[in-house]
Amino acid sequence: MPTLAGLVLIGGFALHTSIQNLLVEQFDHSLLTKVRTLTSFPEQGRMGINLAFTDAPLPEFHGGPHAEYFEVWLNDGSVLAKSPSLGAGAELQRRTGAGGEPTFWSLTLPDGRPGRAVGITVETGKPALQEKFSINVTLARDRVQLEKLLRRLAFGIILGGTALLALAGYLVRSAARGALSPVRALAEEVSAIDAASLKSRLHAASLPSDLKPIAEQINHLMDRLEAAFQRERRFASNAAHELLTPVSELRLAAENALDWPDDPQATSGLATETSELASQMEHTIRSLLAISRAEANLTPLKVTPVELGDLLEELEVSLQSHCRERGLTITRNVVRPLIVTTDRVICRAIFNNLLLNAAEYATAGSIIRIDGKRDAEAGVIEIRNAAAGLTAADVEKFCEPFWRGDKAHSSRDHTGLGLPLTKAFVEQLGGSLSFTLEAGSIVAAHVRLPPMERER
Repeated sequence: MPTLAGLVLIGGFALHTSIQNLLVEQFDHSLLTKVRTLTSFPEQGRMGINLAFTDAPLPEFHGGPHAEYFEVWLNDGSVLAKSPSLGAGAELQRRTGAGGEPTFWSLTLPDGRPGRAVGITVETGKPALQEKFSINVTLARDRVQLEKLLRRLAFGIILGGTALLALAGYLVRSAARGALSPVRALAEEVSAIDAASLKSRLHAASLPSDLKPIAEQINHLMDRLEAAFQRERRFASNAAHELLTPVSELRLAAENALDWPDDPQATSGLATETSELASQMEHTIRSLLAISRAEANLTPLKVTPVELGDLLEELEVSLQSHCRERGLTITRNVVRPLIVTTDRVICRAIFNNLLLNAAEYATAGSIIRIDGKRDAEAGVIEIRNAAAGLTAADVEKFCEPFWRGDKAHSSRDHTGLGLPLTKAFVEQLGGSLSFTLEAGSIVAAHVRLPPMERER
């Protein structure tokens, strides 16, 4: 609006100036026409130069509220004649343009009115006798009506500009309201979303094309938030169950010992049960703390070159006895050299946990396959094993804290924190860990480890 107001102001000023110049030009033209008409037949008589309008001035030259004025000079500056309206003491200014051209100027008339004057030079005499004379004539009249017209013009332009600005403001506000109504509707939908309504989604289809990408991205964000809240709810529920179960068992053992205070077996059982349950809770809490520290990048790192092929070979040897018990075979196909600058201790913990998990849950008598290659600068390791009874939804939850399959759910040896801790370690090393289900029963773990800066 300030820009529009400035343009209207400039335009109004230019319009007023143009019309004013045109009206003044027309006023001057009428003055010049009148003075030339009055001086069109000058001649020299026996008594001097004769001008018809000086001998018998028109009524407007006699005075009155609309009086006009003239004055005539010879070349030597002496006054030849002047209008009766001037009176005895008043004079007009004698002016002529260059080369005898008429000249115009504004002045205050003898009666105080604003006026406009024209000065011309008139050649007179008898050309046949080579007797030529020139006189100077000034004609003046009031410009009161012209001033009134110009004031009305200025008022009209101001009024029109104000009306134009008001109309433009109304149209701009109306257009803005119409254009912004989808934005306001979208903002209202977004403001209505809270933790209790994460399942709701924005109606992107009904929005203008410019707003659809925003609504779609917000919907994608809502999908991620809903999934994150669901994971947090499952974590809280599972954590409460994991900690409540040993506490309940400990309370039952204590009550049993209190019921039989003289029974050495009950007392001894309480001590054993307490020790086992305390170890279980300690392991759970330490694992949670380790995950938290890894996610916050608080685990200290010692970055060195690590040959992943050699590291996997060492871990394979340590698993041979466990694999023989279950009839498992490990095959390894790792491109050498496969060196990554990373933390060797944490890297060993990552692959040790993945291989232990594969050896624990692989179908008896099956094959655990290890593949390694280089992806750009990163090292990529994939571990595959057969595992019956899993679904794609189960695989997606592998890295959620406390998630376990039904077979191991009641075992104190499995807390469901191994893979979440492994994922936290991988991400602290700047990599990524994901799981997929291939061919319906093959679980594949995909680890990507990019090189790290040595300064870390």
